[in-house]
Amino acid sequence: RFYIDLGGQMNIFLMQFKNEFKKIVKHKKFIVLLIIEIVICAMWGLSTYLIAKASNGVILTNFAFRGLSLSALSFFLQVYIPLIIIMNACDLFNLEFNDLTIKASFMRPISRCKIYFSKVLALFAVATIYVFALFAATNIVGVLGSGFSYSTRGFDFIRDFFIYFVDLLPILIVILFVSMMMQVFKSPTLAILLSIVVCVALNMIAILQPSVGVMLFTNYMQWHKLFFGIAVPITAIINKLALLGGYIMVFAGAGYYLFERREL
Repeated sequence: RFYIDLGGQMNIFLMQFKNEFKKIVKHKKFIVLLIIEIVICAMWGLSTYLIAKASNGVILTNFAFRGLSLSALSFFLQVYIPLIIIMNACDLFNLEFNDLTIKASFMRPISRCKIYFSKVLALFAVATIYVFALFAATNIVGVLGSGFSYSTRGFDFIRDFFIYFVDLLPILIVILFVSMMMQVFKSPTLAILLSIVVCVALNMIAILQPSVGVMLFTNYMQWHKLFFGIAVPITAIINKLALLGGYIMVFAGAGYYLFERREL
């Protein structure tokens, strides 16, 4: 009986997740932002090609396009994908409370806990789509820009895929943080503005005060750098995993607490 009830509760949660996911992908904004992402990748590849050609052989085209996937990832992790998360989180939380459409969810036989975390999971699913759309776009541009010779570098492809996968962890923390922020402010405009300001401020603190920055979750947006490049002791990685795990628990708990007590 316990397993039957657990399975039923999971089905309810998954149904709610599908509803929240559809709310995001059915908007034209989802497709438009995806197209913009691909256009940025194409322009990035074009600028890389022009710079390589203008260098008169100093910068090899094949070598330049080998680093395209990772160089683009840095910008998208720090700027583009957090903006997408903030906009979609505002739609799922603040706008639904403002126009009272969230009443439809509250009237269903489902707890606020499931509603809240189904929205978080929907945001994570959408962010994952953008991340791997970026991976596909940069690799396609890399193949075209290098005259298809890049396609023979299977190790680079596998390595880059692993890097993109690993960087989903800090994206999840950003989603939990933004979801928590959305519960603090009722105004959608104010919620978006202050979420952006806080994220920018945290990034600036990490740059200006490195000793403080190592404790901020925004400092780990390029989490993969701990695994590639300079070797990092396993104990240091475990400590940082514990730090990020702490952020996940704090943001998830605080966000749900505020959502549970939020009034219509």
